[in-house]
Amino acid sequence: MKNKLSEWWLRTTELDGRSLQLTRVLLGLAMLYQQARDFLFADIFFSGSGVAPAALVHTVRNWGDFLSIHRLSDDVSVQRILFALGVATALALIFGFKTRFTLILAWYLTASAHARNPLLLQIGDTQLRMMLFFMMFLPWNQIQKGTVRSWANGFLLLQVALSFWFAAAQKTGIDWQHGTAVFYTLHSGSFATAWADALLGSPRKVLLFLTWLSPYIEALIPFLFFAGRWARVIAVTLMIAAAIGLGLLFDLETYALISIAAALLLLPGACWKGLSAKLGRQKQTDVAAPFSPRWTGASTAALVFWILSLWANLAVVSTDFQDLNMRPLRALIGGVGFAQKWVLFQNVNRKDFGYYRVVAAGSAQGESAPVWSFFENKSVALGALPERGAEIYPSMEWRRFTTALLREVRGPIGFIGPGLCRAMGTQAGSHVQLWQYYRRLKFGLPADFYQRRLLLDFSCAEGQVLYDLRVETPEDAGPFPQDGAT
Repeated sequence: MKNKLSEWWLRTTELDGRSLQLTRVLLGLAMLYQQARDFLFADIFFSGSGVAPAALVHTVRNWGDFLSIHRLSDDVSVQRILFALGVATALALIFGFKTRFTLILAWYLTASAHARNPLLLQIGDTQLRMMLFFMMFLPWNQIQKGTVRSWANGFLLLQVALSFWFAAAQKTGIDWQHGTAVFYTLHSGSFATAWADALLGSPRKVLLFLTWLSPYIEALIPFLFFAGRWARVIAVTLMIAAAIGLGLLFDLETYALISIAAALLLLPGACWKGLSAKLGRQKQTDVAAPFSPRWTGASTAALVFWILSLWANLAVVSTDFQDLNMRPLRALIGGVGFAQKWVLFQNVNRKDFGYYRVVAAGSAQGESAPVWSFFENKSVALGALPERGAEIYPSMEWRRFTTALLREVRGPIGFIGPGLCRAMGTQAGSHVQLWQYYRRLKFGLPADFYQRRLLLDFSCAEGQVLYDLRVETPEDAGPFPQDGAT
């Protein structure tokens, strides 16, 4: 009975070697892009002279226990050397050089950069980090073109499944129940694209249906992983469609590529055979893994870490597990970089957290007083709004950093002031300010006009904070003003 159950599970979780190799290449491309991007922005987001000094991590949840090599020095040259190593590692991953060792190094360098500045992270970064980790347990030295059977396969698939199940588990709020959540999410001022605006123009019933459908699809997809080859094809189709759809609706950078990589992991060998036949190639017989899968030390490690990952996810959605999540356990979860949140936009319901402006402030300011906008690289009036908030940012890094600032940082935010002054250079003037533009929403009605509030005023000349929302009004210093506040 035990042997039959083991054989069934190994058969159910088998993967195709070509699909694994394709996933490896796509994840390598995503890592290459991220490491090269961080190399270019190392002075702003990863050095002591930027907006995120190393001490920042102690004010951000979940990442203080990870032993990050990127936190050992605030010197920009050291950071660039590390990111250059990351670029080289990504290239090695793409070309399949010593795959297991490369995956270990790729995971560590990725997680280390994430721990150095967690304010730059989104759901795609979490998926990349977790997939790199669990892929290191696969039998890469024995992977061929055909079927790959390994106990580690199951834990990799179950980890991908967690991202769907716990995303669905967090879609239980009142606006998901009432069918209005998609409407509010599409109003995300910092991320929504013109495609989101177009979808908002569709009939209300469409938005209600999408809200209702979303959590059910997310909950269903992982079960298809284990229901046979053609069920997997359906899962691949749904995952790719969702990735492309979200990539069109929201500006999320590498999210779509990483999600597609996770989907193609599931592609069965029959699809590759069909593709070869269409291309007119000579039919080849797939070769099964030339070994009898045994339970190894790598299998035990994968099991232990998957249980830890499951616990980390349960602690996000369950207050009972949060109470049980003792300090040693939290330290272990943080120490291996297993902090996970699988919701794209937190607490979007009935609110548009809007977008942010960094400006050089003068002595006189009003609705029409011109100020220099760092993001827009031109003089603007604070009361003048762009056509779309998502277009205001010069890079994805600034978009992620500013939108995460009030949500993730505990305590004052004045530490970013010196970095803002250096980033703006001579345009900074006497002092710089960070403003948030926000609005309240009501389903089925036109959105309110954007209001604004000052988050930070920093004197570049004196090197001191003139105003910090978290210091002056801590009771109303959350990501969105309290009802009645302006």
